[in-house]
Amino acid sequence: MTHTSTFSRFTACLLVALVIAAGCSDSSDTATSTQEPGHSSTGAQRPPVNPFLAASAVPIGHGDSAQSDWSTITGPTGPTLELSAADLTYQHLGAAHFGIAISPEYPDGRRVIWSNGGDRISKLDYDTFEVLAELEVGDGGLLSTETADAEIEALDETQGAEMATIGLAMATEYLVGLSDIYYILDSDNTLFVGGSERIAAYRDTDPSDPASPVELRDEWDSPPEITGEFVGANITFDGRIAMITNEGWLVLVDRDFATYDAIQLVGAEDAPAHNQAMADAGFRPGAADWVRNSLAIDEDGGIYAASADHMHRVVWDGETLSTDPADGAWTEP
Repeated sequence: MTHTSTFSRFTACLLVALVIAAGCSDSSDTATSTQEPGHSSTGAQRPPVNPFLAASAVPIGHGDSAQSDWSTITGPTGPTLELSAADLTYQHLGAAHFGIAISPEYPDGRRVIWSNGGDRISKLDYDTFEVLAELEVGDGGLLSTETADAEIEALDETQGAEMATIGLAMATEYLVGLSDIYYILDSDNTLFVGGSERIAAYRDTDPSDPASPVELRDEWDSPPEITGEFVGANITFDGRIAMITNEGWLVLVDRDFATYDAIQLVGAEDAPAHNQAMADAGFRPGAADWVRNSLAIDEDGGIYAASADHMHRVVWDGETLSTDPADGAWTEP
């Protein structure tokens, strides 16, 4: 592999699909298509537009506050075309990049692609995929192109149990559960990432310059009573960051991290024992936790989460979180 064609294949399948969709667009209108209310060309009702998300096609993991994984961007259509290596554009970003967020337009009309990975926050030019800025995160240093090439080659040259063993070793090194995976890009072009016990906010050092360095604005640390790792992220329709832990704690935090509200899902008192039992049974972190996916949010204050055996609706009225059925909340098997 050449330096320019290298990509962390083992961690970037989802990123490739979304980046290709973004990169195939040649106009800013396409990038904002999911932020326009109404119906699609097929007549399907579009999810409600959250004004606090970035005005772009992909401002959050799973696409929108409804977590619909739905887009107005037209995918490939016939006739069938077999792509060659020359038709593909790759960029080395390091390990564990699971998704992208496309920015709103900057003053000059450009956009960037934000991506949070295991060792860095990356910012790429929307049209060219050029890496504009990176910020190292964590203590392990940046994964080099050479190391990534060697590990990908090792996967390419093996099969069966041997390949699975190598892949498992790589996953153990680069991926620990679902923390640091879920993200939100808000209407101010601030990237929020949920970690194991904190929420980090990243932004441009110069909000008017797409190529300006990335900086850590600040972090919000979970108080001791909120247990577990953040495994889902969204934003309410009144602009509060919503995150949930694998032990069933739902947290709403102001985007400036000034105040927060938190509540446990119904039945979450059993979550620590469940997660420990899954770990003892040999499940990798995040694979079978009590909560192991993100949140969906509607425009009426409903916040939806799936636990091991139930679906939950928690209600946010702008001041208080509630799991009380009298307020419209519910828990169903």
